[in-house]
Amino acid sequence: MSFSNSSPAIVIIGAGFSGSLVAAHLLKTANRPLVIKLVERRPEAGKGVAYSTTTNGHLLNVSAGKMSAFPDEPGHLLRWLNYNRSALTGLLPEDFDASTFIPRQVFGLYIQSILEEAEAAAPSNVRLERLEDEAVAVAPQGQGAVVSLALGQSFAADRVVLALGNAPAGVKTDSDPAYLRHAWSADALDDLAPDAPVLLVGTGLTMVDMVVSLHSRRHVAPSTPCLGGG
Repeated sequence: MSFSNSSPAIVIIGAGFSGSLVAAHLLKTANRPLVIKLVERRPEAGKGVAYSTTTNGHLLNVSAGKMSAFPDEPGHLLRWLNYNRSALTGLLPEDFDASTFIPRQVFGLYIQSILEEAEAAAPSNVRLERLEDEAVAVAPQGQGAVVSLALGQSFAADRVVLALGNAPAGVKTDSDPAYLRHAWSADALDDLAPDAPVLLVGTGLTMVDMVVSLHSRRHVAPSTPCLGGG
């Protein structure tokens, strides 16, 4: 189907949790022609940094009964988990309920499912366009803006949603191969010997995740958390 150039366009920059849910809610509620451009440099939408982990010990810090994507449907996540129980075998405990803290990678699959269902059920004059690219500029133009992407494409937008997520840690250091600036790199611990000592700068949730990851790899050397410096 062709779409009129006059259809309003909303550009969402970032397709992690926030960007994907904004797109899903627009798809579900749009009552007039609309083009939604979802820009994400990762191959997959819906997961972002937090929910891209493949370590099953990385859990949500809120129980499943309080993590619905829809405020007016507080049991939506639990219903989805039960409906998809067989497909999630190995990722969920055999018995789970509203008080269970589920793996974050499962919640990422949940967000992806919501976006896919919303796209499939959207009216015929509402379109979602996924762009695997990186936005490098947003310039005001009239009542809207022009969005430019790293691969060279530019287009007009009536509205722009910035769903940029988390930037890597800002700690500065010399180019020491032992220093890992981005703890969420997929290969973050690949070259780490099981008996190598580890210093974790910071005592927040990322530190907890790294300890869980080290434990899952049967790391035996001391791991020392410390408060970050300014």
